[in-house]
Amino acid sequence: LNLSQQDNTPKKVRVGEDLGYDAKNSLVELYLDSSSQAAGKSIVELQLPKTSLIVLIDRGGKFVTPNGATVLQEKDKLMVMVDNDEELEKVSKVLHG
Repeated sequence: LNLSQQDNTPKKVRVGEDLGYDAKNSLVELYLDSSSQAAGKSIVELQLPKTSLIVLIDRGGKFVTPNGATVLQEKDKLMVMVDNDEELEKVSKVLHG
């Protein structure tokens, strides 16, 4: 059953959908594991796509509102706003290689 393995599938929420908006943006939860090349780097160093935005970081149960100088850490859970699946792929590649 593979119950011991963590599910790292990105979780997506369509922004505004519950309110009846036809929004194209999604809020995606991405996890930085020990193999992430983004750990130890500031957000500005990552050069994420210009239309994506890290809006919140869950760091061990405490929430961090990030800015460009925020340094990402292993085990951070990032809430990232993206426009589409292609952009999500680019963000994932930046974070995980």
